[in-house]
Amino acid sequence: MTRRRHFPSILQCMNGHQKDAWAEVISQAKRLHADAVLLPMPWAEEASMAQVLALPVVEVSSLRENINKARKQRLGVFLEIALPPANQGFHSRQVLSQFQALHIKPLMGLDLAGMVIRLGADWPADAILELERLLRLKEGAVLFLDHGMGPDSELLDGQVDGVVDPVGVGGISRFLNGHCSGFDLGQHLSRQQQRLGINLAGRLLNPLSLLSVRDEFLELGSGLSFMIRGYPFMPPDAVIEREHIYGPLAQLRRQRAALEWGRFVHLSPIDRPEVFAFGRADERVEEPIIVVARRSASAAMSLPVGLGRFDLRKPFVSLLSADKEYAVQGGWLDLEASEGPEFLVLGQ
Repeated sequence: MTRRRHFPSILQCMNGHQKDAWAEVISQAKRLHADAVLLPMPWAEEASMAQVLALPVVEVSSLRENINKARKQRLGVFLEIALPPANQGFHSRQVLSQFQALHIKPLMGLDLAGMVIRLGADWPADAILELERLLRLKEGAVLFLDHGMGPDSELLDGQVDGVVDPVGVGGISRFLNGHCSGFDLGQHLSRQQQRLGINLAGRLLNPLSLLSVRDEFLELGSGLSFMIRGYPFMPPDAVIEREHIYGPLAQLRRQRAALEWGRFVHLSPIDRPEVFAFGRADERVEEPIIVVARRSASAAMSLPVGLGRFDLRKPFVSLLSADKEYAVQGGWLDLEASEGPEFLVLGQ
């Protein structure tokens, strides 16, 4: 039977591929409820493609042993393909084909969940397609592309199965730094979902390394990054000092089906720029999620709850603190004023 194609609910980057890095990332992934890790290769450390092609082939036997250990912990392993920038070596299709034959094909016997191409804007489209065809020979394998920009045509035409999308986390940073309104951010995410469709809109990696906010907004920004449509992509550095932030968010994300598969529902009021509010709803279950972020003190407000299926007899409660109930009356959710920044994740 063909294994289910592994889209990572939470992807954790590794620090290197040595034995101690494996032990560390497996331990981190268990604490942070990640279900996949990103395995870096040494190619990006070289200054040119000529130096990359001169490298010896990566030792497969030691990688196989560690990947099997990760698989036993129910962790998918994605291979990171990060090459030198194109301005330091010509990324022609011929050169990339040589790289693929020398360094990628020997790794195809490993139990990989898929690949992530970093600096993907430097790759010709036909070279990406060639690698995608190679990856298709493996059961369950997927390919993500990092353009350094929003979702592109490769995702729409099926050359890749997912895209690293900095625009979502970048938009969260802009909202919290006062450079755009919550309504504008919600409009962008709604248009993105409309353009891609609900299925493709979920095949995005949200890189938390691009979250750039003041310390007072760190928890709020991280929370939004976990709750918007797409998959959190956690950096290897600074994870330990933020485990108390990431851990509860990751646990909640893994527990609620709407945060995995649900559509994004724009709820931000146009006349309240300090508010970013949205729902995540999956019509197959009666457990929609409502997320409300306020970047500053804010007056009381009401939000329409057009989320599909939920129990009108039950109040919504805070899923992160469980300290308060919020009733829905006549299809509207009433929220009290806040004296400063606030982050609410509500569910039944």
